[in-house]
Amino acid sequence: MNISSVSNNLVASRFDIYVDGLVAASAHYRMEAGHMSFIYTEVNSRLEIPNVVPQLLRGCLDDAHRRRVAVLPYCPVMWEYMRHHTEFIELIPVSERARFRLTRDAGGPPKAHLVAVNSTHKAG
Repeated sequence: MNISSVSNNLVASRFDIYVDGLVAASAHYRMEAGHMSFIYTEVNSRLEIPNVVPQLLRGCLDDAHRRRVAVLPYCPVMWEYMRHHTEFIELIPVSERARFRLTRDAGGPPKAHLVAVNSTHKAG
C-alpha cells in the first residue's frame, strides 16, 4: 500500500490524499475573501486505511500555514481535528474564533459533515 502526500486539487477546490493511485480521502473547501473555508470531508469507503483522514487534514493545514491563508473550519471533521491540534487554531482569524468555539478550551462542534463515498478516482 502506497500512501502519497496530500495534494491541493485547485480545479476541484479540494485536498486529496491517494493510496495506490486512488483518492482515499478529500477535504473540500471554498476560497472566499482570503479565507479557506473547509466545507466537508469525503472518505473513499472502498479503502479502509487507518489514519488517512488525520494525515489529509494535517496536510491541508500545513499548506494553509505555508501559504499564510486563514482557515474557517465549517467542516466538523476539520473542526474536531483543530480542537485536538491546537497549534493550528492560530490559522483561524481572531475575529472568527468565538464563532467556531475554538480556543484553548473549545466547546462542542458544529453539525457533522463527513461523507463516505464509493470512489474510483485515479491519480492523473
